[in-house]
Amino acid sequence: MKTIVDKLKSYTVAIYAILLFLTVGLGFALLGSDMQTLLRWDLGMFALNLAVLPLIGLLFKEFNSRAYLFGRVIGLCLSSYIVWLLSSLHLLAFSNSSVIVATLAILVISYGLYFVKNKDKTLNLYNYDLIILYEFAFLFILIISTWVLAHKIPATETERLMDYAFMATMDKTSYMPPLDTWAAGEYINYYYYGQYMMTFLCKLSFVPVHDGYSLALTTILTIGLCYVYLIVNMLTVSLSAMKGYACKIAGAISAIAVMLSGNVHYIIYGKIVPAISDIFGMEGDTTYWFADSTRYIGYRPLNEADRTISEFPSYSFLIGDLHAHVINIIVVLTIIAVIIAYTYDRWTEDAREDRGIVREILSILLNANLIICTFLIAISSMSNYWDFAIYFVVSGAFVLVSLFIRYRSLWKTFLYTFIEGAFFWIGINLFNYPYRSKFNPMFDGIGIVEIRTLPYQLLVLWGLPIACVILLLVFCFSRGLFSGKKELFEFSDICLILISLCAIGLVAVPEFIFVKDIYINGFPRANTMFKMTYEAYILFGICMGYIFVRVLSATYSEELNVRQFVRARSIKRWAGVLLVIWIFTVGYLFSSLRAWIGEYKTWEYKGINSMTTTLDNIGDESEVVDWINDNIKGQEIILVADGLSYSDYDVIPALTGHPTVLGWMTHEWLWHNSYDYVLERQNDIKEIYTGEDLQKKEELINKYNIEYIYIGTKEYEKYGDIRLDMLSSMGDIAYYGSSTSSYILSVSK
Repeated sequence: MKTIVDKLKSYTVAIYAILLFLTVGLGFALLGSDMQTLLRWDLGMFALNLAVLPLIGLLFKEFNSRAYLFGRVIGLCLSSYIVWLLSSLHLLAFSNSSVIVATLAILVISYGLYFVKNKDKTLNLYNYDLIILYEFAFLFILIISTWVLAHKIPATETERLMDYAFMATMDKTSYMPPLDTWAAGEYINYYYYGQYMMTFLCKLSFVPVHDGYSLALTTILTIGLCYVYLIVNMLTVSLSAMKGYACKIAGAISAIAVMLSGNVHYIIYGKIVPAISDIFGMEGDTTYWFADSTRYIGYRPLNEADRTISEFPSYSFLIGDLHAHVINIIVVLTIIAVIIAYTYDRWTEDAREDRGIVREILSILLNANLIICTFLIAISSMSNYWDFAIYFVVSGAFVLVSLFIRYRSLWKTFLYTFIEGAFFWIGINLFNYPYRSKFNPMFDGIGIVEIRTLPYQLLVLWGLPIACVILLLVFCFSRGLFSGKKELFEFSDICLILISLCAIGLVAVPEFIFVKDIYINGFPRANTMFKMTYEAYILFGICMGYIFVRVLSATYSEELNVRQFVRARSIKRWAGVLLVIWIFTVGYLFSSLRAWIGEYKTWEYKGINSMTTTLDNIGDESEVVDWINDNIKGQEIILVADGLSYSDYDVIPALTGHPTVLGWMTHEWLWHNSYDYVLERQNDIKEIYTGEDLQKKEELINKYNIEYIYIGTKEYEKYGDIRLDMLSSMGDIAYYGSSTSSYILSVSK
């Protein structure tokens, strides 16, 4: 056997070449010409990963090669932040050249610091064979996920159009913050940094935004799968009871649990209830739609005073949502990895004498992991503010435990945790100050929950993961039965228990308080529950594979008596039962694919152009989009009719990145926290299209700095008799579409 292994090692280059050929060949077979775009995109991410290679070695000293892929997100966050900050200060325009320069700057700084510190001038931190395998695995998953999701390109039934509008306007923006395409004269008053990072990747890899949107979605899915797998591998690196394939199986289960599975609602209402209804001929509606698992509390049974959202990642990816909470998955997983590495360093470091408060504080504040963690939480505050609050607390919990491990003193632990918390807070506010200075909060304080979730509904949604956590606790307190060791908890057990407690807290909070927003009537705690339980699902999912494999792979002590043996076997049986229940939740993925895309034999590859379906829906007006993109290069304001959210209105500004006076009204109402703001703009738009007062029209055109007025299908549909004669007298016809009788008027001001 050793001879065979040695021979295989001698052919390593040839094997890698064949693997590359097969992987890329598969990509071209599945994606066709889109594979060229995907390869450019992947090379862009590889460049970001390569730029911070020495930094990853510093942050993950004990894990190095296992943590290699975390460089993709850390490199993206660092490089994009440099450009964003300089652009916010109007010192550097957001362009292809600036993102390349920023990436090179990060590379030079990262490698320069490493080589200054290391006299041997060699970069020997990694197992490069393992890194190459990670790269192949990443590319393979990216290809498969892109192929699957490219079979259906939703249009306006989700928030895709809004997310695309963010990227389209940033693609044309030179200086941050970006203009709001649906509120002329305003900046985007929402958490746009996630879409900015994806637009940054578009520019770095020279991929157009309409393709970059789809690749961003599948990249987040791919990164999520890889990162959860790696986090669980990090947790098991110190665990003597779980090695080899057991670690890999645990990581794979957790990755699937976080990114691809559903919840127990699917098992009960998608399988059990319909089956019982068929067997006993029961009356009533027992149909199941895959979105029902995300709209349960307040919907079944119906409670119009308390409708909520219990979404999870697999649903988000399936419908093509590139919203703030989805993009930030990659950031929060990186935060978890960085803080686990920090905690492991504290766990394994030797006890030292007290160096004095000042030196101890400096050693804490200058810790690279905590600085990067602070930076990533600041990124979260600009990408999804809920994640800032959530992972500030999660990181604080890990710091608290880490410092207790280090000092074994309560007063020192609380003192240094308070200092570190203050450091986090100050650092976050320094990093995100340019963003906060142009951002207006969208909430009206904290409310007390009056209608709480029915107990059985909590059990349906969260019973399985909480049962798994209880199982882990029972197992840990019974460790003597399995190994004879006196210590109750391994390092990884402590980390998992911390993560689990944070997840339980996130489930509990919306049962008592909620953040007030415009959905106060009928959906008072919907947004609070949505964002908090979304992260709870991720945290619980990380724990699942670890718990199952940890318990099921445990060995028994030879000194067990019969009673102890039966008790130990009972714990394993419960683990097996919970594992089987979880396996059934994975069926959600396949059921939802059939419901959303159709039976496999009917699948038709649509391509990665995320504009395809939207352009098809607007028919001949797609020519207008092409004309604007070809002939109006800046971000001139083009007036179109405003419309309801999730409709085919306001497609043209969203796809072109040119602002209009008002777009999807509910979204702008939320972002500005004012219905009067929306109503004023609605009335002004109607006056321009239908009013009889020419002077008033001119005043409104000047008020919003309108340069073009579009008159097309939606405008005729909404306003009926448009005063085309009066509008024509104010400018020239720049475009006329004979098939739709649509006009673009260039307004003389």
